[in-house]
Amino acid sequence: MGFALLKASTTLLLVITFVVGLAFSQEDQSSNLDEGTIDRTNHVRQSQFTENINDETEEAQEPLQALYMIDPVAIGHVQTVKVTPYRTVELTTVAEKPPLFEVRNLISREESDSLIAYGESVGLTRSKVVTAEFDEKYGVYTKDGSTTSYNKTEWGATFAKYDEDANGLLDYKEVQACLPGFTTDEGELSMAEIQRLFLDFDLDADSDLHLGLNEFWAMHSRDVEAMMKNWFSLRAAGQIDMSVASKGRGRISDQTWVDWRNLPGGLLNDLGDRLSGLTKLDPNILQTSEHMQVARYFPGGHYHAHYDTEEFDMDKECIHTKTIFEGVHHTHPKGRLCRYITIMYYLSDVEEGGETAFPLANNETFNQRVYDDISGKICDLTNHCYEANAVVKPEKGKAVMWYNHKRHPQTGWLGPVDKYSLHGGCDVRKGVKWIANNWITVDDVYERQQKLHEWSSPKPNREEEEEISTTGEENDRVVSGLSAVDGTNERASGAASGSAPGSETETETVDSGKLSDQLKDHADREQSKTEL
Repeated sequence: MGFALLKASTTLLLVITFVVGLAFSQEDQSSNLDEGTIDRTNHVRQSQFTENINDETEEAQEPLQALYMIDPVAIGHVQTVKVTPYRTVELTTVAEKPPLFEVRNLISREESDSLIAYGESVGLTRSKVVTAEFDEKYGVYTKDGSTTSYNKTEWGATFAKYDEDANGLLDYKEVQACLPGFTTDEGELSMAEIQRLFLDFDLDADSDLHLGLNEFWAMHSRDVEAMMKNWFSLRAAGQIDMSVASKGRGRISDQTWVDWRNLPGGLLNDLGDRLSGLTKLDPNILQTSEHMQVARYFPGGHYHAHYDTEEFDMDKECIHTKTIFEGVHHTHPKGRLCRYITIMYYLSDVEEGGETAFPLANNETFNQRVYDDISGKICDLTNHCYEANAVVKPEKGKAVMWYNHKRHPQTGWLGPVDKYSLHGGCDVRKGVKWIANNWITVDDVYERQQKLHEWSSPKPNREEEEEISTTGEENDRVVSGLSAVDGTNERASGAASGSAPGSETETETVDSGKLSDQLKDHADREQSKTEL
């Protein structure tokens, strides 16, 4: 009987311990974004991956490698990294959640100028901000879309009367001279009032706080004078509520895509080496990542808070590997962006505004419920930029680098999206902002990424691999940057640049530049979906 009583007591104690532990676990998950956002899909995918690895025999199994992640140490911590024999960069920690760094000397001010010039020579296009809907709504073009529905010469002459600096755009001061129903007796409108007016009357198709010729014509072709007069009367009476400002369209910028591996004139010809030395990732990962995006933001330009990558989805595979292995088009609906790291270069100084904001960085008490309640506010960087937890000021030649994903705790490979990586570009208020983006992509399924490496570059033979692994320190060059899961067994696994024709290691290769061409339109399309 005593034994039975002891057994019952032990069982009861175990049950109580389990319930209490579960309660603490649930409380921790609800109060900590890190623990509460590892979605079940990723867990299933990674469990399957781990089981596959464990099923292999010890003789056939290669050492499991992990993605490298720079330790942020603490906010304000400064560390130097020799990325090539001739270049050392300085990293300053801005945030620990996500690991976020300011990086100096990754590119020079002169290289920034050259990259801007090259971007302009290639030609930049307006981000997709639905100007076509504006044109259709107000009948700007004929039905075939080939010519304007108005006399461009006649209206161009009228437009030129107001375009004092002859740049083809009416800024917020020039536009006041041509607003229907507005007189100078009512005093000059501020930029904020112009923005409010543009929003209220749908005047600014691309939300750049300027009027082009089509927008100018569309304004005068509508019967808005009486409505505008009423608006100005309300303004004079102080009844225009400027606190109720719309954040406008999600992104306003011009951009182009360039192959950073093959820029003309030797521009950034060793960027791959610099990125390999900085990130300590396998060079094959860099070679199969996306093209570089060069972007320009005029006054009013911004990019509201968003994520650069996408959540795990068992029904969607990473587009950068899916494009090759399944021959799908880059706009395939079942592909997703898998961006492990973002490196953004500031190519210009900005007179005012244009900061990069991370609304959730370093947040210790944030949870999903609060996030859902205030996501509209924190994502609106037009009106709430400086409320973000971390704000990085543009500076020509400086870069900012952060991790969009965590590492999986069991495999060390690509883990869930780091919710703290929510970020965006604040409004440029004065001057012009130029940036360039390097997105480093990694497939969350380890075998698929390794298979992509086999396609992208021939493997070194054993003698070459031994030579690489033993001379890495002598060359001050990080060859692979991948380490074992326990972080103690770094080894050289990067592929050599080539092998002799006819050798046993000769393999079919894929043009990584062409692959990136296939991805760039998908990136434009899919990234817009990640906005909140």
